This record gives sequence, structure tokens and C-alpha cells, in this order.
Amino acid sequence: MEEKLIQFFNDNNIDPQDKKMVLAVSTGIDSMVMLYSFLALQKKYNFNIIVAHVNHNKREQSLIEKEFIKNFCSKEKLLCYIKDLDFSLNTENFQMAARKARYDFFLDVLKKERADYLVLAHHSNDNMETILMRIIRGSSLSGYSGMSEVSSFGEYQIIRPFLGILKKDIEKYQKENEVPYYEDSSNKESIYTRNRIRKEVIPGLLEEGDSVHLKFLEFSKTIKDASDELEKIRDQHIKEIMVVKDEYVVFMKKDFLKISLYMQTEILYEILKPYNLGKGNINELLKLINTTKSNLEVVYKKNLTFVKEYGKIYFFFKELKDDKIEVKIDEMKKYVINDTISISVTKKRGELVTNLSSLWYNSDKLPVVIRSRKPADKIKLSQGYKKVKDLLIDMKVGILKRRQILVLEDSSQEILMVFGIKKSECLKNIKESDILISLEEKNGRLY
Repeated sequence: MEEKLIQFFNDNNIDPQDKKMVLAVSTGIDSMVMLYSFLALQKKYNFNIIVAHVNHNKREQSLIEKEFIKNFCSKEKLLCYIKDLDFSLNTENFQMAARKARYDFFLDVLKKERADYLVLAHHSNDNMETILMRIIRGSSLSGYSGMSEVSSFGEYQIIRPFLGILKKDIEKYQKENEVPYYEDSSNKESIYTRNRIRKEVIPGLLEEGDSVHLKFLEFSKTIKDASDELEKIRDQHIKEIMVVKDEYVVFMKKDFLKISLYMQTEILYEILKPYNLGKGNINELLKLINTTKSNLEVVYKKNLTFVKEYGKIYFFFKELKDDKIEVKIDEMKKYVINDTISISVTKKRGELVTNLSSLWYNSDKLPVVIRSRKPADKIKLSQGYKKVKDLLIDMKVGILKRRQILVLEDSSQEILMVFGIKKSECLKNIKESDILISLEEKNGRLY
């Protein structure tokens, strides 16, 4: 095993001399064999081994494993970091949440120790399973490549020195060296697709020849190289046609559809990477983009909202919630509604106000109310009363702006103005106007 580790370092141009290595150790057979083999090479390369263990608190055995690795590291004089996870609140997707928590923890350890590498114990069987799983589920080109022997992790690198090694070789090393380990009972269950592939599909493939796992690794590297080249093109498209913010991504449908269908798919995989979407999900989103509906809002997943607004496409990385605004205006002053909206009531001055964010009014007719739009709202126009909803549709007001529309109504609940859209004919009846009511907005109030 040590010889294979040395070969891994040589093949990947890694100089382990005097480096700091953070080893992710679960106490399962794979990570314990990895730890043993690194310990066997420690004197040769003088690298510093730091152990990082995550206790998922999902099995009674977890506490035993936690104490075991603490004692093992103490005996071997190894620095050991332990992270206890708490998912007692029935997390919607435990696997995804646990993975994020693990890697956040590993990154913290790397930073604290100023380490060089995060070392993971994934082996050939794991890589074969991953590739087959993604073929079954559908993935991006990068996803189909499976795992990489060396990959970036922020400022650091992840190395998987066992990726060319079969599980049976790890088991053989364990027996020969009497490596202690704990078996995760969930690995024996067949209810999960991955475990069925592990128990029923992989053994059949390995019967086809001793180097099948290496062919998978070769396939993985080839696909990854192709993916790297295509990602440059993908990223250029994203830069040219999209505006990427912390809370959303926005682009024009017509620009997006000029790109090949394959590249559209790759772009969606990339901008929505945190949601771990499969090919079926991406195809559904492509259908939403291509729908003939002018305005559409779909909460696609928790914290992922799709919005189509007259040819403009948004992906919001949250669920959109409307502020329910209702403020009584009864004197001359500035009313701060929230961080982006305020109402100013001042003395009337100057010429007639023609913009749609301000109006003249009579102070004797106060109070008035500024509030969020309601479904049944109507405003008086020259041709009679019209539903505000229909007015917005006629004026091709987008779905996002519709949700943020504010109205001004008098004490008899007559709508005087739909801010930014229309003034009521009722204002013509207001005599002796002496005040100016103005709506002030910052940054267009996009969510």
C-alpha cells in the first residue's frame, strides 16, 4: 500500500516532504487503512498528519467511534479535530446537509493548521459507483467524470491517493496489518441505489478483468479533461449574457436560446450547483424557460425560485416573500417604510407634478393610507373603473414589479394612485392642494 502511495505522489507531481496533511478519518476500514499507510510513510517524508473526524450522531456506535479515534490519535501523538453534527430536527436532505457540514469543517481545519492537503480515502470502487450513479440519474459532463485524484478546494487541494486502488486490496492490507476499524451498518443495507450498485453491479464488472477499475479511472480523467475545456466556453457565456448576484441570477431568454442546448444545460448545472440537480431537474427548468407564458413564478425547490418576466429570466436563491405594507399618512413629515422605501409629505411648491411617484393633495383630507396592492383593487380612469390587476397586465408590468406595487387610498378607500403606474381621475376633484406626497425608492427594490 505504501508503494502505491509513493506512486500516487510521483504520478501527480506531489512532493509530500514536510507538508501538512489533514486526513478525513471516519474510523471505517478505508480511512483507517489510509491513516495506517500514511503513518508508515511519515518518517520517510516527515509530513505532519492531522486527523479530522466527523461524528454524525446518527448511530449509537458513533460515540464509540469518536472515543476510539481520540484515543488512537493520542497514542500516536497526532493532532485530532472532531466535529459533532446535530441533525435532530429532521433535516429535509440529511445527506446534502451532512456533506456541506463535513466540508465546512475540513476547510476550517485546513485554515487553522495552514495545511497543504485534505486527504480523502475514496477508492476505485467508490469512483465506479459514483460514475454509474450519475449515469443513471443524469448529470453534467463534469459530474459524469466522477472523482478526481487531485482537485481544488478553495485555496487548498483535495487528494484521493486510493482512487486507483480496489476495495479488496484495502481489505487485504487491513488483515495483514491488523488495522482496527468500525463497520458502518448502513453500508450493508440494499435500500439505497448506491449500495445496490456496490453489492450487485460492481462485483460483476470487476469479473470482466483485473484492470476494469483502471479503465474507469482513465474514463474519469478523459471526461474531466474534456469538461475543463468546455467549462472555459461555458464560463464565457455566463460572463457575457448573465448578471450573477448573491441572491439571484438574471438573463434574457433570447440571449440564452442562441446558445446550443448542450451548453444551456451546462450553464444551468453551474449556476444552480448548490442545489445538486439531476438531468431531469435541468430539463424541467429548460421547459420553464421555453414556455410561452409571459409571466411565471415557480418555487422550484426550497430556496430556489424561478421567475419569467416578459423575456427576462430570474433564478432567485430563496423563496420570494412580499412585504405587507400599510402606513397611515396623517401629517407632514417623512415616513420610513423600510430600508428601500420612504414617503415624504411636504408643502406644495413649484409647477404641476407630472411624474407617477408624486401627487398634490389637500392636507384637510388627510389621513390617507399607502399600502400593498390587493387582488380586488380598482382605480378610476377616464373610461371608468378598472381593476388594478388588469391595468398592470395591459401595461405589461412584469411579475416582480406587480408584487411590489404600492397604492395610495383616501379615507373612503378610494384609490388615488398606483405608484409608478397611474393616477386616479378622482384627483381632479381635489381643490386647494397644499401638500406634496412623494414615494422615494432605492435600487429599484428588486428582492
